[in-house]
Amino acid sequence: MSSNYAVSRRLLAAGFGAALACGLAFGAEPDSNAKSAQPTVAFVCAHGSIKSLMAAERFNRLAAQRGLAVHAISRATNEKTVDSKIPDPIVRAMTQEGYQVADVKPQVLTREEASDAARVVHISLEGPVDFVKDPNAASASDRAVERWNGIPSGLTQYDATRRMIAARVDALIDEFAKKQASVATK
Repeated sequence: MSSNYAVSRRLLAAGFGAALACGLAFGAEPDSNAKSAQPTVAFVCAHGSIKSLMAAERFNRLAAQRGLAVHAISRATNEKTVDSKIPDPIVRAMTQEGYQVADVKPQVLTREEASDAARVVHISLEGPVDFVKDPNAASASDRAVERWNGIPSGLTQYDATRRMIAARVDALIDEFAKKQASVATK
């Protein structure tokens, strides 16, 4: 692994650690200790209000349906990009799909959340993090970050964004189901 690649990965993780989810995301996580003992997947996008929210909501719904002991949170990459609320068109569209996101307030991913997460997933249209847009990238955890690039804006291409995220979330849920099944059979 090249030195530049390793530094880029650490810096990317740092932006998330200093600064990636839905219903249960954005601070609406349950207060029970049982939930906190479960592995967490932190979905992160620039604003914490569309892509990561879609991913976390779907992930939590599917995990509950399949009885998986894992939950997701939705977060923004940093304080300078986090939205103050979920955009109204997104609230309407997600409500039609049965998600209750009207009262969700986007939050920035904390260092603790990044460090404690079983997986941190950054959802973006672009490639590597733009350190000008993500100024907190210099102070991060060593958490490896999985990137889901090529996801368009949910405001302008909601259906395409939803389909692309759903396919990836479904695959991630299958991965967690297989892991939990293999642990249960040991």
